[in-house]
Amino acid sequence: MTIAEKVCLIAKCVLVGNAAKIKVLACQHIINCKKGLKGKAAFGSEGSIHYFCTTLKAVCFHPNNQHHNMERNITDTLLELPLLQGMSRSDIVSNFDYTRLKLTSLSASRYAIRQDAICDGLLFLIDGHVVLERQSADRSWYVEEELTSPLVAGLEVLYGSTRTYPYSLRTVTPCQVFTISKQQAASLLDNNEVFRLNVLNTLTSTIARRDHQAWLPAADSLEARIMQFVRSHVYYPAGAKTLHITLQNLGSYLDMDSRYISRALHGMEQAGLLQTMRRNIHIPHLETLVQAYG
Repeated sequence: MTIAEKVCLIAKCVLVGNAAKIKVLACQHIINCKKGLKGKAAFGSEGSIHYFCTTLKAVCFHPNNQHHNMERNITDTLLELPLLQGMSRSDIVSNFDYTRLKLTSLSASRYAIRQDAICDGLLFLIDGHVVLERQSADRSWYVEEELTSPLVAGLEVLYGSTRTYPYSLRTVTPCQVFTISKQQAASLLDNNEVFRLNVLNTLTSTIARRDHQAWLPAADSLEARIMQFVRSHVYYPAGAKTLHITLQNLGSYLDMDSRYISRALHGMEQAGLLQTMRRNIHIPHLETLVQAYG
């Protein structure tokens, strides 16, 4: 086996080493061997190969190698993300080119995606807090949901006849995100069973949850109807939610006079389940509201 073949074999065994640095080291060492340097090791000799292996290991796995540590941190982060959980380190390294990975830092109050924009890939929130905004079709009201990392956006509209985002994502704190193109997602679906199963589990869970909501028994109180209205219009069935809606608009959805809506909301506020403000209904914990009237 030539030294070049040895180098290729070593490079494949390095889980998160700096591939560019490996190539540079290989070229430099081969040149030095040809010149009779590095202890006058002969090109292609076992001594030359041993020296290169030792040097390569020291560079790739030295604790002070910042590039290696950075890529290892990226790998650890990717392994915790939705759709990528369960994949091995070798899966991550073989499927993601760190030099082409589209990592983006977003400051607070920036939009990562906007409702009705074309979805051409998957967006992963690596770190930070965001607000998911979804507006009604007539733009007369909207709901906000507070979400935190990790999460993935765009899976439900990546394929099919509807290719636009049904919601917006706005950053609350500085956030780190990265995107996978539609072509990359298709390649992962074809070649990685873990990713394929994660996608199927996510989609089937979403479908099952929405189907369950459609067949819930009729609410026996106005408070329960308000709870069902909120739960049927949110993306994630837990956490803090804020409805920006007037009493008249909410009453039209529930076919109820706004005076009765106001009375029911006041009782729910007295019970500590929500807070009402002008045109706003804030629910600190949706799961608590569901438990009270579910």
